[in-house]
Amino acid sequence: MMKWIAFSIAATSLVGCGFSGDQSDNRNGLDTLTVQERREMLIESNRRRVQAESNQIQAYIDTSGLAWETSASGIAYRIIEAGDGEAIQSEDVIPYSYEVRLLDDELVMKGGTKNKPEIIRVNKDNNGVIGLHRAMLELNRGDSAAVLLSSDLAWGVAGSPEGVPPLSCVLYYLRIQE
Repeated sequence: MMKWIAFSIAATSLVGCGFSGDQSDNRNGLDTLTVQERREMLIESNRRRVQAESNQIQAYIDTSGLAWETSASGIAYRIIEAGDGEAIQSEDVIPYSYEVRLLDDELVMKGGTKNKPEIIRVNKDNNGVIGLHRAMLELNRGDSAAVLLSSDLAWGVAGSPEGVPPLSCVLYYLRIQE
């Protein structure tokens, strides 16, 4: 009896979700595409998304009226206040504080203080987004900087639990301690 009830619930759920079992229902035409055609569609869609984010970052830079640099890895950054410390190297342990904002200037998270900084081991820890690690390599100890990250170098398609929406470019304000 319990098996029959479980089967009835599962079948009702499938029908309620629009599953009819009829494989000829081809509302969006994707069923007729080959694997290669689907792959090409996904690649083209991703190219358009990447270009749109690149345009969004460039528009932010253009309207800021400030001088920005671009790293070899494509990260836009500007030094707000240069520090006197050494250049940051891969595997350095770096104390820092930060703010993360969306490009509309909405503050979505912040962390670290002078007395209780966040700590990151550059290119080794998993506690920072990949763009943060790459940006650190452009900075010196003691620097304050602004860093623009595309979504693939920030929180990507998932976004962050702290409030960065999926596929969002972000602006990091960093203060590196010496």
